[in-house]
Amino acid sequence: MLPLNTINYSPSVRHLFIIALSFCVFAGIALLVAYYPALNALDDHVTQWFVSLRTPALNVLMIFITMLGDGRLLIVLCLVLLLGLAYYRQWFLTVFTLGVFTLSFYTVALFKMLFLRARPANLYSGTDAFSFPSGHASLSVVILGITA
Repeated sequence: MLPLNTINYSPSVRHLFIIALSFCVFAGIALLVAYYPALNALDDHVTQWFVSLRTPALNVLMIFITMLGDGRLLIVLCLVLLLGLAYYRQWFLTVFTLGVFTLSFYTVALFKMLFLRARPANLYSGTDAFSFPSGHASLSVVILGITA
C-alpha cells in the first residue's frame, strides 16, 4: 500500500456521477416516505414494533451505541482526519473533506426542516425535534466514505 503522501487524488466524472446518483436515490426514497401514505403506514407499524421491544437495559445499550455516532464525536474524528491530511500535505483532500462534512451537516438540517419527521421518543438529551434524515447516519457515512 502506498503511503498517503504519494497519493494524488482527483475526482473523475465517474465519482461525480456516483455522488449525483446517490443523492437522487436518497431524494427519491425521502419523497416516497414523506408523501406516499402506504409507506407512512408501514413506517409507523415498524416504529411501533421497535418501541414494543424497549426495556430499560436495552435503552441504556442503544443510547450508548447511538452516542458513538454523536455529532461531537464525529466532529472530533473529522478534525483528526483533517489534521492528518494536512500533515501529509494533501490539500485537495483536506479541503474536499471539510467541504463534504460541512455540506452534509447543512443538507441534513435542510431536509429535517423540509420533512418535519417527528422523533419517536426523546430518550437522551441533545437531540432536535426531527428524526429524518439521521444526522448520525449521514455524518458517519461521510466519515466512512472519505476514509475508505
